[in-house]
Amino acid sequence: MGLREKFERLVLESEAGKNDPEGIAGLWNSLSYRMYSLEERHRVLGLGPKCTSSYYSFTCDMDDAKLAQEFMLSKNLAAFNTRLIKKSLHEYEIRLASSETGDGVVPGCDKCLLGSHEFTAEGADAPVTFHITRGDYSKLLAKVVTCFEKAREFATTEAESRMLDGYIVSFTTGSVPSHMDMARIWIKNKSPAVETFFAFLESYRDPLGVRAEFEAFVGFVNKERSAKYQELVNNTERLLKTLPWPAEYEMDKFLRPDTLSIDLLTYGASGVPDGCNIPYSSGGDVGHKVPKLRGFLRRMPRGTIDIKVIIRTISGMLSGHVHGRHEGQSQTPRTTDEGYPAICIAIWPCSWWLSGHVHIRHLGQSQTPMTISGRLSCHVHGRHHGQSQRGYLTDNLRELPGYDNDRQAQWLRLMIIINQF
Repeated sequence: MGLREKFERLVLESEAGKNDPEGIAGLWNSLSYRMYSLEERHRVLGLGPKCTSSYYSFTCDMDDAKLAQEFMLSKNLAAFNTRLIKKSLHEYEIRLASSETGDGVVPGCDKCLLGSHEFTAEGADAPVTFHITRGDYSKLLAKVVTCFEKAREFATTEAESRMLDGYIVSFTTGSVPSHMDMARIWIKNKSPAVETFFAFLESYRDPLGVRAEFEAFVGFVNKERSAKYQELVNNTERLLKTLPWPAEYEMDKFLRPDTLSIDLLTYGASGVPDGCNIPYSSGGDVGHKVPKLRGFLRRMPRGTIDIKVIIRTISGMLSGHVHGRHEGQSQTPRTTDEGYPAICIAIWPCSWWLSGHVHIRHLGQSQTPMTISGRLSCHVHGRHHGQSQRGYLTDNLRELPGYDNDRQAQWLRLMIIINQF
């Protein structure tokens, strides 16, 4: 018996399979071929004609995806909770995930957003038509909204009530701005006993890097371990001053995150992170929370993983200075106190809250900045014409004005020690 047959037996003999044998068998028969297919196009995530993605219809290629992204930027519409369907050569549908279907207003967006729009791309000879609809995954999100409505009855603070209201509005109407407003309240809800977050969050599986996977976690905050992590946060500003480059490459003001050790009850996603800084959509002006998630990888040395994840998340993702564009204009590079130019390392046009931003990461686990060759590589996050760009600068940053080689050597020794555990 092969893996497919074993899994089929598990599905059909489950409680759901026994309660509704015909329904479950029908679902299995409609899904199982694609799940196990080794056809060329079914093996790799990506856009047509050689790859596959559930974010796009089979007829979409990269040109279609870029065209749609250009249109959505013109409408100030985030792509996190959308799918793109190509209906014909000059006609597309953008579907918003929401429990509501049909026309109406999407809070925080253009009042006339839903409906048909003609759009002529830059350099194009003729317009194309985009139909913006909502109600994608409506049955599933209706269940999510119902649960939030029930949870609201047990809110213990005004902030929790407002958070749940934000979730309800966002998942009912398809409004990303409403979810962003909710996230700002969530950030300020410090150290709850039970922590949770629901969002269209990670965009790694989208070939364009703009459409996100629905994720959710629920866990219990471990107060004792959280206090240890918070102590590291309290010392981060002092730690950052020891980095080998000038202070102008750091944030003007380090926004201390609420760093929590969370014992997971459940995490619904295709991949479970060991730690993260969320929300991504806050824009960085109100700070973040840093959930350090526990409850898996039990055979690994926990202490070492904790150190690496917390250093990466706090001193890396949340400390680098951001260079970018504002209304199409490059920010003027500042100067250091010594008169050295604060070099603007890279500027790429991006979408939504990442508009023009390049995040400089310092202390990574997989993005280790100190290499054996002695170079110091800042990890860069950005999007170029809607595509995710994740790479390392290859220039020798030792040549930056004000760079301190002795400090770099000290950090290199520290990273080598940590990686030996």
